[in-house]
Amino acid sequence: MAQPSASTRQMPRGVVVTVLGALQIPAWGSTFYLLAVLAKPIAADTGWAYDRVMGGLALGLLVAGAVSPRVGRAVARHGGRAVLPCGAVLIAGGLALIGTAQNLAVYFLGWAIAGAGMGAGLYDSVFATLGALYGRSARGTLPMALFGPARYPVLAGKLALPMLCAMALSPYLGALALELGGVKATLALIAALALINVALVFVLYTLTRGTRADSV
Repeated sequence: MAQPSASTRQMPRGVVVTVLGALQIPAWGSTFYLLAVLAKPIAADTGWAYDRVMGGLALGLLVAGAVSPRVGRAVARHGGRAVLPCGAVLIAGGLALIGTAQNLAVYFLGWAIAGAGMGAGLYDSVFATLGALYGRSARGTLPMALFGPARYPVLAGKLALPMLCAMALSPYLGALALELGGVKATLALIAALALINVALVFVLYTLTRGTRADSV
């Protein structure tokens, strides 16, 4: 594996990892955990069987697994900067289809597109990007390796605050959106929020511009 460049080593790892971590909150919330809140409302709104609704997520995960090897090769070849925004756009586009689907075929197509986005925008591509950025120094338990043993407990505690706040607020905000706007409006809102990941990727690019990880 390539060694990190000098300019990459000068970039505060905590900043890079925090931005990459922030990418994961809306990405996971709008895909893997989506149907934990919305499966029953979608079934009630459309009249589709509950197991068919949940089958969309299963299809998405299968597609994510199928594209993951190619995503890893794409990160190695082009860098995470090219791959992570594609994942965000695919997730948002898939959610838009899911939210407007009038039949199960379109619903499953939306999940297939979102699944490709999951493969390109969830942990696999993030870890591959960190490996491209930091080389051998990213070995071991990843957060410990990146933050360092002395700073890891303090930084992990600080990062836990926004994560736990997001976890605490999401069910309430999701229920409020459902009550005020219904299933389709809620899915449209989540799809729009998924595009935040694109902005975060460009923030990360700005932070690492001029380094080997233009590899990000």
